[in-house]
Amino acid sequence: MIEIITSIIDPHLLAIELASSREQAIARIKTLLLWNTLNRENSWTQSYLPKSTIRLLESNNSYPADQRLQAALKKFDLADRYSLNDLRRAINSTLSCPPFEAKTSVEDALWSAIETQPDIKATHPEVFYNELVRILLRLILEDKLSQPQKSIPYFCVITTFNTPKINLEAKIDYVLPDNLLKDDAFPFSVTGSTNVFQNQENLLSIIKPETLWGNSKCVYDIQTAITLKCREIQQAAKTYTNYSAIPKFTIGKHFMRSLKDNEAAGFSKFAACTLETIARTLLRIDEDAIKTFREAADSSAARIRTADSAIAKRVHITSAGVALRLMLWHKRDDSFELANVGAKNELVIEQ
Repeated sequence: MIEIITSIIDPHLLAIELASSREQAIARIKTLLLWNTLNRENSWTQSYLPKSTIRLLESNNSYPADQRLQAALKKFDLADRYSLNDLRRAINSTLSCPPFEAKTSVEDALWSAIETQPDIKATHPEVFYNELVRILLRLILEDKLSQPQKSIPYFCVITTFNTPKINLEAKIDYVLPDNLLKDDAFPFSVTGSTNVFQNQENLLSIIKPETLWGNSKCVYDIQTAITLKCREIQQAAKTYTNYSAIPKFTIGKHFMRSLKDNEAAGFSKFAACTLETIARTLLRIDEDAIKTFREAADSSAARIRTADSAIAKRVHITSAGVALRLMLWHKRDDSFELANVGAKNELVIEQ
């Protein structure tokens, strides 16, 4: 089974108007918009917010109400680039994440003599810095308490700098609930490190598309696996820009069943080559390989779908044995709809 990635969102991310530059504001908005997409996915990632998030934002006059969002878009000259409604939906989606304190058994801690490497004090206003330190401390304590059963990985998303880890040292004065550490005397010292990602692009990098495809439970899992495979191919070719720029596509209602029927689902015999072929097709890497699906073997006319005038296409997945093919519809907006996978001799494209 695929390992769940647990992401804890730094409240400072939501304070768009506190961004130090236009570039940082853009980075925060892109992160929130992508987070809105990833929040639909729960088979490999789960996002959490500190329960103090709204209070922190309000206490710093940075709660992302519509008036403040409009002011921030105007301040950074982004009103023509980002829709207030899209941004509002992304923020509401993020604010709806459950509190991470419910996920961890360590509720709170008091400490003294705390240090982090790199030093993160300069990157956050004091109240946000204090919350970020609490997040890091809880995660490190939780990780230590879970031994020898290793806890699932946590990734704290921040927006002001990009580093793979934060190392923390602190002297703990008290932990609630105290029965968790009943064998330890207070105060005691704790050291540890936590993975830190600047945005979801970092998080996406640790997800293997073949693993997500193999463990997929729904159409959205398949769609995400394909998109991640496109990203991987583009990165190898140094043509990748961002996740949202990957070609859009849809999946037909018969596609999932056809994968199972042709040993292309999960980790089956043809799964990896099917995923690779789909991604390369969507990226138009070898357009000559995308052939027209004709009305009949002795006809040169392309099959057309009556409902939307989409043109039927086919691409070889394998050439030997059953000679699997990918059937797809080329729609009027130049996007593809994945119809089905089938053997060469079937000559069927699902509507």
